[in-house]
Formats: sequence, C-alpha cells, structure tokens
Amino acid sequence: MTAGPAPGPLAWADQARHEWAALQRRCVRRLPPAGVYEPRALRRTALWPFSQVLHAGVLVDGPGSASAARLLRMLEAYRWGDGWAERPGARRRYYDDDAWVVLALLDLGDDPAMRLARRAWGFLRTGAVDVPGRGTGIRWVEGSPTLHACSTGAVGLAAARWRGDGGPADGLAASCADLLLSMRGDAGLVGDHLRPDGSVDPTVHAYNQGLLVGLLGALGRHGEAIDAADRTMAAFPLEALWEHPAAFDAVLVRELVRLPSAEGRLRRRAYAEAWARRVVDEARDPGTGLLSRGMRRYDDGVVLDHAAVITALAEMSAVTV
Repeated sequence: MTAGPAPGPLAWADQARHEWAALQRRCVRRLPPAGVYEPRALRRTALWPFSQVLHAGVLVDGPGSASAARLLRMLEAYRWGDGWAERPGARRRYYDDDAWVVLALLDLGDDPAMRLARRAWGFLRTGAVDVPGRGTGIRWVEGSPTLHACSTGAVGLAAARWRGDGGPADGLAASCADLLLSMRGDAGLVGDHLRPDGSVDPTVHAYNQGLLVGLLGALGRHGEAIDAADRTMAAFPLEALWEHPAAFDAVLVRELVRLPSAEGRLRRRAYAEAWARRVVDEARDPGTGLLSRGMRRYDDGVVLDHAAVITALAEMSAVTV
C-alpha cells in the first residue's frame, strides 16, 4: 500500500482500511486485559482516544463485524453509571468523551449499539444548562461551571443524528446550535467555551468549527452550514490546519465531506483531499507504520490522532462528489 492514493472514494476506502489494519496491529490487544493501548504502554488509553478507535472500527468494518463487537466489549471497561469514565476504573466523566462514543454508536446503529446509546443519553442530558437568550450548553466535565463548544457540539450532533426511540425529542440539538452560534467571534468562528460570567474564551479550534458545520447540516439548516464551512476553510488554509492536532482536523474534515449540500461540495472535497494527502504522504512513522510524524499531535500518544484520521478517510470514501 502506498501513501497518497489517487482521488476517489475507492482509493480512500483502501487507505482507511490500511490505516485501520496498522492501528489494530500496534494498538489493539485481544489478550487480557484486552483494550486499546499506546505502543509499548502498560495501561489502556483514555476514553477520548478509545472513542475515535471505536468510531474508526465502526466506519471501516461496520455493523456485525467482529472488530465492532470486540470494541464494544472493550468499552465496558470504561463504564461508570449510565456513561463512561475517562479511564478504566476511574469515576470522572467528561461529557464530550461520552458524546464521541455515542456518535460512533449511532453510526453503528445496530441493536446492541443503540441500547448503549440510550443508556448513555440519560447521563449526557445531565450536562445540559439552559442559558437565557443564547440556547443550551453542555458542561465539559461533571461539576464544571464552563460550557464547552466541544461538548455542546458533540452532544447536539448526537441529538440531531438520533434515530428511533429512547433518545432526544426535545429540541436540544437546535438549542445547542444556537449556543454555538452565540459563541462566534468577529470572524464567525466558534470560541472554546462559555464562562459563568457569560464571556467567551475566544480560542479557536478546528474541531469546534466542524461540529457546528455538522450540527447545522444535520438540522437541515444548509445555508448556515455552508456559510460556517466557508468561513472555516478561509480561516484554516492547509498550512494553518497543519498546525492544529490531527484529531481536531479530522473532525472538521469528516463533517465537511458529510455535509449534505451540493453547493460548495467540490470545494469542500478538494480541501479535505489536500489535507488527507499530506497526512498520508508525510506523517508515516516507518518504525510503527502509524501516522505520527511531522503533523501536530493532541498529546504524547499516537492512537487518538491516527484513529481520528481513519474516521476522516472513511467518511471521504463513503461520500461521493
């Protein structure tokens, strides 16, 4: 398998499968204690990286696959109450972490996955805080006084993409979108979080913009979604995008290509492919076969960023121009 495939969904599908196989070889251990590990690590990853591995497996292998079933079993190690803790054996729960898991479960969509999603929804709803005149925000972590764009966007997106019964039916998705829109600065980009005093931390991250695009698109507000996508691509040309963690970039890319609107689709696709080609061309570590060199990583590990890249590649393979 060579890096930098020719354009087209089949080539990106092959690349996603290649990266998924590399991740499974190096980081998914089947012997007890089974789980996802950083290369040569002694303990399992935190839930945030695991959520992206789960989503990668769901998008590449799909419902009914042995890998999806295996990852769902591994997920149980993180369980705490109705949701999942930040690490196996821990008790602290982050709302964005649990929402990333639920988004993967919704894409899986089979009965076992939806049972888990319905159970977790009760926990996610406890993080919602109504802000008069602005919408509904979601706490970052239990007990947190701040409402973060990443948790608000991820929970809102899960609400908007929910299928079937047992989940949200109360307008939460639209209310989360309203809060994110209220957190935009002069350039039309979403800030990081809303403080208790009503001020917004203006720090801009690529994945928060992607969540807004995805949420508006899922709500059928396509004109607003296209505007958000265009503003984000203008603010994050490829060189600027490269300076953000690959995991953040991947969330943005997968929501850009998933946006169900013909207007601007070629432009969004070209943007996504330029980023993806650079990742697979330049970021390969020849020693591990994982994507971890040259690009900015979220932390000292490699699992999160590599897995998130797979989700973007898989979305690119699933959506045609």
